[in-house]
Amino acid sequence: MNIKEGFTPRGLSLKDILEIPPPITEQNKDKYLEELSKIKESEDWIKKHSVENKSSINENKIVQNHDISDKQVLSNFFEAIIEIFGPIVFLFIIVPILAMVLLSIMVFLDFPSGIRSFPFG
Repeated sequence: MNIKEGFTPRGLSLKDILEIPPPITEQNKDKYLEELSKIKESEDWIKKHSVENKSSINENKIVQNHDISDKQVLSNFFEAIIEIFGPIVFLFIIVPILAMVLLSIMVFLDFPSGIRSFPFG
């Protein structure tokens, strides 16, 4: 393609982008009929050599379209976060804090002598 022929002042010409065939006339009628017969032959070949899918599995997937609000999405997200991180927080934060509180009470009250010694030791 010659650069001067392919470009117009606004860019590429439509002739370069689209392949528009010439109109059918008596002169090029044989060419079109030959092309149509090739297409027909190829379609027949495809039908002859095609294999039918006889499985019982339906290949069409059903996609459910739920009308769900943003509030519901956020609610589901935070619910999942709580379900995932809840036990982790409990085991690694709440249980150690409870253990420290109980240990400090025991040390402060000087167990096993009991709570009667509090606050005069």
